[in-house]
Amino acid sequence: MGIPVFGFGWVLLLWAVGSLVAIIRVWRRQGWNAETQSLLLFSAAVGAVIAFGLPIVEAAQGGAPGPGGEPAPPQGLPIRGYGVMLLLAVAVGVGLAAWRAQRMGLDPDVIYSLAFWMFLFGILGARLFYVIEYWDDFQRDTLGGTLAAIVNVTQGGLVVYGSVIGGLAAGAVFIMRRGLPLWAIADLIAPSMVLGLALGRFGCFLNGCCFGGVCDLPWAARFPAQSPPYFRQHQLGQLHGFRIAADEQGRPIALNVDEDSPAAMAGLSEGDAIESIQLPPRDALQAAAMTPAFAGREIELKFAEGDDAAMTIPEWDGRAAGGPEQRLGLRVIQQPTGAALVSQVTVGSPADRAGVQGGDELQEVRLPPTPTAEIAQNVMQWAGSQVTLVTEGGRRAWTQSGLPLRSLPVHPTQIYSVINALLIFFFLWVYYPFRTRDGEVFALLVTIYPITRFLLEAIRTDEPSQFGTGLSISQLVSVGVFMVAAVLWIYLSRRPSGSAFPVGHTPSAATT
Repeated sequence: MGIPVFGFGWVLLLWAVGSLVAIIRVWRRQGWNAETQSLLLFSAAVGAVIAFGLPIVEAAQGGAPGPGGEPAPPQGLPIRGYGVMLLLAVAVGVGLAAWRAQRMGLDPDVIYSLAFWMFLFGILGARLFYVIEYWDDFQRDTLGGTLAAIVNVTQGGLVVYGSVIGGLAAGAVFIMRRGLPLWAIADLIAPSMVLGLALGRFGCFLNGCCFGGVCDLPWAARFPAQSPPYFRQHQLGQLHGFRIAADEQGRPIALNVDEDSPAAMAGLSEGDAIESIQLPPRDALQAAAMTPAFAGREIELKFAEGDDAAMTIPEWDGRAAGGPEQRLGLRVIQQPTGAALVSQVTVGSPADRAGVQGGDELQEVRLPPTPTAEIAQNVMQWAGSQVTLVTEGGRRAWTQSGLPLRSLPVHPTQIYSVINALLIFFFLWVYYPFRTRDGEVFALLVTIYPITRFLLEAIRTDEPSQFGTGLSISQLVSVGVFMVAAVLWIYLSRRPSGSAFPVGHTPSAATT
C-alpha cells in the first residue's frame, strides 16, 4: 500500500490510536488533571521518537549503495537485546509498582505519571553521566559536532548510577509538587527499581558491556568478535598472549606474557618496554589514520620497487571523521606476500601529496613510536595475525594462525549483577511489611546496593580509574551514596513511626 512501517506510518498510527484510547479512559475517570497531562506528554514523546527517530536509525542500517551511487534502501530496524531488556525492565518495574500502589489504596495512574518523568530524566542522567566520564570521546572541532555526538545514543553509552540519580531527582520533584507522601512512595517503588535493574543488567550481558576480567572459572563467558570484551582484549594485546600495561611513567610495557603464545616464542618477556608497534602495511595504514596521537605526524612508506616516501597524517577531527581510506585518500588490497597493492588514490589527499599512485606496492609502513600505553593500545586494536614489537631488548616479531573467533573467558559480571539485584529485590519485598516508618525500605536499598556495586566494580575491567585514586567512577559514587544513606538513616530515626500506606491506615504518618 506504500505506507511505511516507521516514521509517519503504521507504527505511529497504531501508537496514536492506543494512546488516544488510554487518554480518554483516564480523562473520563479522573478528568483533566496532572496524570492525564503526563500521559499526554508521554504519548507525544514516544510518537515523536517513532516519527522522527526510528527512520534515522532505520536509514543507518542501509546496505551498500546502488550502482549509480543512489542511497541504499533501509534494511529494517534492528532489534537489540539490550534495548528489549531495557523496555522489559521499565514495563515490569512500572507494572509491579502500579499493582502494589492499588493494593495500598493509591491510584495506579499516579505511578504511571511518576514513571514517565523518572524514565525521561533517568535516560538523560544516564547519558550525561557517561558523557562526563568519557568526555574526550565526544569532543569535536565544532560545538554542533560535539552536541551531535552527545545526543547520538544509538551508539550506546548509558551509566546506571546516572540513571538512578536523574530518575530519583525527577521523581522527588514530581511527588513533592503533588503533595504525595515522599518516603512512603519511595518504599513502594524501591523493589520495582531493583527488579528493573536486574532485567537491565541481563541486557548488559546480551550486549557484552560491563564485563569482568579474564578468568578460568567454569562459568566464565566468552563473547563474539566485535563485542566490547573482545575489542578491549584486542586493544590490550591479550588476543596475542600478553597485555599492554603502563609503567609508573605511563610508558607501555608487556605484562602477563603467556609462555605458550607466539609472542613468548618470539622472545617477548615480562616487563619488556615497548617503543613502537609495527604492523603489515594495510593494518599499519589503518592504525596510522585512526590513532589520534599520530595526527600531524609522518609515517614512512617503503615500496616494493625500493623507493621511499613520507606521508603526513591529517589532523584529527573527531572519532567518527571517516575511516582510514577517507582520511588518507587511498585504498589498498592485501597481498598474499604481506605487501599491500594500492588500488585507488584520491586526488589532493595525503597519499596523493606523498606521491603514492595506483598500482604501487607497499612493502612496509613504518609507524611512529608509542610513548604511552594508551597510544600503544590504540595501535594494537588494528593488529591482525602478524605483529612486530620494537622493545628496548630488540624486535619481537611473530605470526599466529589468526585471531580467535571469541574473546578470552571473562567473569560474567553482568550475571553477578543480575543475581545481586534479585537478592536485594527479594530482601526488600520481604522486609516491606515489617517497616516501622516510611523510608526504611528505600534506605535499605541505598545502603546495600552501593556496597555490592563497589565490590562488583573490583571485578570489572571496562571502566578506568579516576583522579588517581585507583577507583572507578562508579566506586567513587558508591562511596558517596553510602554516605548519603548513613545521613538518611539518622534522619529517618528522628521521624515518627507509622506509614502513610495503606491509605488511611495510619493518618498520623508524616507525608514528606
